Amino acid sequence: TAESVEFERSCDVLLAFSLFESLTTEQATSFLRRARCFVRHAIVAGITTTKGNNDLGDKAQLDHDLAHITLKDRAWWRERFLETGWRQDALHLVVERICQTRPLPSKMGWSMYVFSPGE
Repeated sequence: TAESVEFERSCDVLLAFSLFESLTTEQATSFLRRARCFVRHAIVAGITTTKGNNDLGDKAQLDHDLAHITLKDRAWWRERFLETGWRQDALHLVVERICQTRPLPSKMGWSMYVFSPGE
């Protein structure tokens, strides 16, 4: 499970597309905390998010994927990364913005996140 995943070795960049919205809040938080120790440079995540500041935003009403159990807005997910120790410096923010402009995130309805594992 996400809370007990064992990383056998470290990696430079961890890619997580359409993963976090399929986890509970507790599973996502646990995974983010544990993954930091095994990532050298960045996590790049594509997450289906709601629009607006509540959990029943426009996207949630349109999203019929039953695997999406944690649909939150962009700010909520950003806060999960920060509270689990991930950091976003100027370079990671620029890369995040570039990733967000690519066709795949738009087609999939993802908000893109790029964070450094911090200290």
